[in-house]
Amino acid sequence: MYACRRYERSRAWFRSDRVFAMNGRWFFSTREGIELGPYMSHAEADQEAHLLSGALAPMCPGRQSRAVVCQFIYDTCNSGRPLSPQFASKKVG
Repeated sequence: MYACRRYERSRAWFRSDRVFAMNGRWFFSTREGIELGPYMSHAEADQEAHLLSGALAPMCPGRQSRAVVCQFIYDTCNSGRPLSPQFASKKVG
């Protein structure tokens, strides 16, 4: 079930699984238009997506939420798990 972030308006969303596979590796996408990965399994990508989602829950959409995603990427890389993020050309949300 979808829940709005605290400062987000309620609206209809296109639903799809945010975790997906590409070339045998697993990734997840964010509402901010960023694809994060690669991960070794669907479960690992899903777990990381939930961690990031929890950090984003109280955020307003926009620059503040993108900053949280960037910090997540930085922290993950510093823990020895480099990610290869892909940023969408247009902001989502």
